[in-house]
Amino acid sequence: MLLDSLSSKQPNVLLPITMASIAPSIVLIFVGLDGITRKGSKGTAARIFQVLMLIQIPIVGFFAFNWIPHRPMRAIRVLGFQPVAGFSVIAAVSFFG
Repeated sequence: MLLDSLSSKQPNVLLPITMASIAPSIVLIFVGLDGITRKGSKGTAARIFQVLMLIQIPIVGFFAFNWIPHRPMRAIRVLGFQPVAGFSVIAAVSFFG
């Protein structure tokens, strides 16, 4: 498995994937609670989403700096998940409003 050998020795491997999973959760919770509404101003959920997206940059950078030299193929697979997750969330936010 991709994360088994990495996460058993270094738990910081899970940080990029966890951060990439939290942002879509915020969008789904927001849509589940408030429905799909168009608001004039950005609410709390939008601010939390923006902060989470910004926090991912140094976390992914830290992960890349630490793991690409040691396990390049596995690290690149984990890093490949980041843009997919990011673009899917941005697409959902754009679609829902």
